[in-house]
Amino acid sequence: MKYLFPKIIKAASDVKNINDLLKKDTLQVDIDSTGSVCFLNNDYVIFDFEKEVNGGIRLLTSSISKNGRIRLRFGESLTETCVDIDDVSCATNDHAFRDFEVSVPAMSDQTFGQTGFRFVRIDFYGDFWNVQHIVGAIDIDSRKEVGVFKSNDKLLNEIWNVASYTLRVNLHNGLIWDGVKRDRLCWIGDAYNEIKALECLYKKQHEIKNILDFTYNGVKNVFFDVNMVPTSYTLWWIIILLEKYKHDDDEDYLKKSMSTLEYLIKKIGTYIDDDGNVNFPFNFVDWPTHCSSIENEFDKIKIHDERVGVNALALIALKKLREVLNKLNIKTLDNELNNSITKLDKSNYNVKHFKQVAALVTLADKEDKECLDILINGKAKGVSTFQSYVILSALAKINKYDDSLDIIKEYYGKMLELGATTFFEDFDIDWAKNASRIDEFPKNGQIDFHATYGQFCYKRYRHSLAHGWSVGVIPYIVENVVGLKQISKNVFTLKPNLSTLESVCYIYPHEKGNINIKIKKIKNKLKINIKSPSGIKIDIQEGKQ
Repeated sequence: MKYLFPKIIKAASDVKNINDLLKKDTLQVDIDSTGSVCFLNNDYVIFDFEKEVNGGIRLLTSSISKNGRIRLRFGESLTETCVDIDDVSCATNDHAFRDFEVSVPAMSDQTFGQTGFRFVRIDFYGDFWNVQHIVGAIDIDSRKEVGVFKSNDKLLNEIWNVASYTLRVNLHNGLIWDGVKRDRLCWIGDAYNEIKALECLYKKQHEIKNILDFTYNGVKNVFFDVNMVPTSYTLWWIIILLEKYKHDDDEDYLKKSMSTLEYLIKKIGTYIDDDGNVNFPFNFVDWPTHCSSIENEFDKIKIHDERVGVNALALIALKKLREVLNKLNIKTLDNELNNSITKLDKSNYNVKHFKQVAALVTLADKEDKECLDILINGKAKGVSTFQSYVILSALAKINKYDDSLDIIKEYYGKMLELGATTFFEDFDIDWAKNASRIDEFPKNGQIDFHATYGQFCYKRYRHSLAHGWSVGVIPYIVENVVGLKQISKNVFTLKPNLSTLESVCYIYPHEKGNINIKIKKIKNKLKINIKSPSGIKIDIQEGKQ
């Protein structure tokens, strides 16, 4: 366990010498109350640790009145520490207690809480408290981050660093959580961005195999319902399995998964009709595209687009699988895959509204002009954190690298302007208009961002502000700005697309050794310097300057 002293006191009652709690000192209980900070009944303090962390707080006390108890309220935003759990605010203890009361004995050194937070409010009840220290008890993955990216653009560098930290906060138990405050679950359909980012950042990525095993063997209902019916998350499981094979060439693991794949592909085929529509009982692309009941015309558009998106996702997954199995000369699924792909190829891929769906259709090579217009128009409007990698990758596929870079800086930059130290479960750039920062109380008619926005299952304070699926910007930067794409374990292509950037440096973590890449633009020509270990092949291609 690591301990972090609070950085700032954001608010407090009138308590003498309260700033002494910010001073670093030996964390040891002392019977002598000299130097302690004395709190009286109904006193409070709100600490800011300056970045989101996972864990709780460690409270060291000397003397306390017998009736002493405290209320702890952890918050990802400052205002979250000042609300009660109710249906109006949507503040919650779901998945992790973040609002609770405890009694504390005198001469104690106690740790309380296990949640995601940046701020904590402590309310003191009882005649008196002599508090020696209050520190954060931090539980965060500590492995070395080998994959490092830098460019001449400070904002892009900050976006990379915040995204990489967001992933780190959500790595636990050898697996990947969706959200460190709420949604501490391993959703296979949500993990693709995180897995792609893991490959870009760390030399060892045991989470990839672990989450494939866990979501299938441990909790089959993550991508099956109770009747063993596939969902769209089944398709992501297949895509992640193929990603693992591409990354490490582990043919044995893929072949051990063949019985599972055979069952899945045969089962999926029964849900594809003759018109090429995938009729899973639960079709899902993204929360903004999802609709469980039709109440208006826009709901009909959601249902239409979501089906189109799932059709495209199925086509992508099954074509990738067929390609890999053909490479390995595995013929057992030829008939099922060919039949399903033939049906999907003739499906309707007319997109009506959503960028996420337009992106999937583009990546499935089924785009038309209307689809591309939806993908391009509005810049960052319509982007979601969950599907950001898909949207950005689709733009790169049609050579819209400048647009992608602009979107990254606008979309993720707006979160940073709101005080983000980790990226959010969802974000609409319109939510930033007249909104207060998450590290400030609203003033002068500002909108309380965290108290107001969010939707579906993450309304208001239930909205997670440190969500692992938001890190798709990392693999996008590696694959399409630096331009490094992995073909197989030891084979890469490099096709830089710097757009308005003047220089980039990146270190790719490979088990044979690091691949060091430096690219600099000189008179509209790129100077590329690569240092890679023996046995690595990198095919350098001409990119867009």
